Amino acid sequence: THDHEEASAVAARLAVMRARRWVEHGDIATVWRAPADAETALFLGYARVLRGAAAERVLTAARLPGAPALAVRRSAVSVAPAGVVAGLTGLVRSARVTPEQVRLVVDVDGVGELDVVASLDAPPGPGERVGLVVDASRTALLPQV
Repeated sequence: THDHEEASAVAARLAVMRARRWVEHGDIATVWRAPADAETALFLGYARVLRGAAAERVLTAARLPGAPALAVRRSAVSVAPAGVVAGLTGLVRSARVTPEQVRLVVDVDGVGELDVVASLDAPPGPGERVGLVVDASRTALLPQV
């Protein structure tokens, strides 16, 4: 199945195939946390794959070791709460309110545009500069570019 929710509801193991070849297989949690490559990460729902200097900036902000590429989930980057040192900064391009949070598109300095989440309590709007923090558990180091 291509339905991620269905697969995780009925199976304990997951296999990713491409062009009739195994790309990766294992228990669901392991495959979700450590995709084999960028294409697999995007298929599994990571929002963006960063490479080069952009990946290095986010890896440093998340205090993660170096890697050729970094897969980032939509909820991996958030607006830094008051009093928390921000690892990244950027300019809010757009904001959309959902029932649980505000979803932003932020032009992150030295990285480019990333999806960012913010609290419903006084969220920033377009044109505002924001400090950002990275939740390393919502990212995946990719061994291949």
